[in-house]
Amino acid sequence: MNWVELIIHTTTAGAEDVSSLLMSLGAGGTMIEDRADIPDPSKPNGIWEIIDPALPESLPEDVLVHAWLEPGESFPSLLAELKHRLASLAAERKDFGTLLL
Repeated sequence: MNWVELIIHTTTAGAEDVSSLLMSLGAGGTMIEDRADIPDPSKPNGIWEIIDPALPESLPEDVLVHAWLEPGESFPSLLAELKHRLASLAAERKDFGTLLL
């Protein structure tokens, strides 16, 4: 099956809400890329004792929420609905970043 990958730029505060929005619109799954999820390599503990110190800097500054949706006849209307809901969310929550698609 073919999938369309969408990526939305947000913040740590907005990542879960954006992921939930995408799932409610029928995403087959989501993935959040957030440098805040990487523990500080200068303070090792437990399983994070071996970590490349450059890893946090190699991640994008924005938090990226990836989602995979099925292409099809309804995809254009789904994309329009997503853009509308992201614009509403951006107006309500300034701490969610740009919410660029």
